[in-house]
Amino acid sequence: MLAATLAVSLAFQSSPPLYFEQTFDPTNLAFADLLRMPTDAVAFPGDDRIFVSVLGAEVRIIRGGELLTERFLDLTAEANAGGFLGLSAITLHPRFDVNGHMYLWYGNRPDPMSAPLDMVLARVTVDAQNPDRADPATLVELLRVPFDTATHSGGRIAFGPDGKLWIGIGDAGLQGDPECRAQDMT
Repeated sequence: MLAATLAVSLAFQSSPPLYFEQTFDPTNLAFADLLRMPTDAVAFPGDDRIFVSVLGAEVRIIRGGELLTERFLDLTAEANAGGFLGLSAITLHPRFDVNGHMYLWYGNRPDPMSAPLDMVLARVTVDAQNPDRADPATLVELLRVPFDTATHSGGRIAFGPDGKLWIGIGDAGLQGDPECRAQDMT
């Protein structure tokens, strides 16, 4: 049997990164569908779930090597940027075991017919009745970053050793960075 290992890095306030591994069978058709465009994967120490963000604006759970049928979260209406600009990244709060907060970084077009794009940082909380589902009513937008192009939108969020949430937002520039946005420190 063909097997693969998904390794997930966990970063917490003042501790070094931890690694969580789970082995699964990638020939499983459900995994093949899920893993077409995964963008991020996170886990919490002591929790047997791996949360996987999928570019098509959803978060799925892998538990014990099995993909759960039910989605943890569907952000289709919010992460409407299309293409490779949907749900880019997820991370768990360092006290996820207590507060159930997951943070999301996704593309949103305020006007789906226009080219400008906003990247959104949002938070959602685990459903009190079902820990394998997020409560969509708790989705809160925390930050909206307008981009004048639909490229180079970054896509990594993580809690740093300082306990703060860090966001890699990209330079929002064109290919080759003709406006030198990546070099601008302001």
